[in-house]
Amino acid sequence: MEAALRDTGSVEVNGFPIHYNRYGTGSTVVLLIPGALGTAVTDFRQQLEGADAFNLKRYTFVVIELAGWGRSRPPKRPYGLSVYDNDVTCAAKLMEHLNYRNYSVIGWSDGAKVAILLGIFQPSRVNAIVASGIFTFCTQTNILPTIKTQNVDHWDIGLRANYVAVYGEESLQSLWDDHINFCKDLHAKVLAHVENLKPEERTKDVRVAIHEQLYHGQGKIRCPVLIVHGDKDPLIGLDQATYCKASIANCQLKRFPEASHNVHQSHAKEFRDAVVKFLDESSDFF
Repeated sequence: MEAALRDTGSVEVNGFPIHYNRYGTGSTVVLLIPGALGTAVTDFRQQLEGADAFNLKRYTFVVIELAGWGRSRPPKRPYGLSVYDNDVTCAAKLMEHLNYRNYSVIGWSDGAKVAILLGIFQPSRVNAIVASGIFTFCTQTNILPTIKTQNVDHWDIGLRANYVAVYGEESLQSLWDDHINFCKDLHAKVLAHVENLKPEERTKDVRVAIHEQLYHGQGKIRCPVLIVHGDKDPLIGLDQATYCKASIANCQLKRFPEASHNVHQSHAKEFRDAVVKFLDESSDFF
């Protein structure tokens, strides 16, 4: 990653030192938002170096480390109902700090939530959005696969090593415990909601928004959106992606039949080609 790195730095937002890495010198500016715990090194290596990387003479990528993750700590990540609002503020302030008035956004997993919310809350700034592995609503069952990942010793060896290199073993487990406890709180919220329904309304598919605007506000998005989904994703069902496709006016859905949750890593070339095509087509819009 060092050869491609252009610069790095941070900006203070809401009491957090929000760090970033910047790559490339191109005129198309793209904010990359990693998933939970993510950094440029852990989440976007294939997009920034190697045979399947984007053209860094055509694009400038800014990779944010969200509050409480990577180098953007301490303090601890402020889990709660407003955690994603804080992420949006941090991302927007970072891009202002770097003097980027307009930019596109690519978000993966937890970062996909922030990407969509940026389109809702910053419609005059965001040119286009790519959201991969998006999760917008909870049911009684759909967050359980994520909760089952709590013990990091059971992760894929390579995946675990990737994050241990950033956090160390003890910090990794502690930080992931915090994230999973947040997921458990969301699950409890669903169960409480279902309990308050009439018996005939109680089904396993009752939906509860993770964030009100993330779920109900997608119609406010003005820019083009590309939703990316791996059909073999064990954590996130296709219904999340199709909900976004139906809710966002200018939205495409790109499915990868053989991909899992990390489409951009396992199918880096195909992901790159789909995103380049989408951004090229979107340039006529913005």
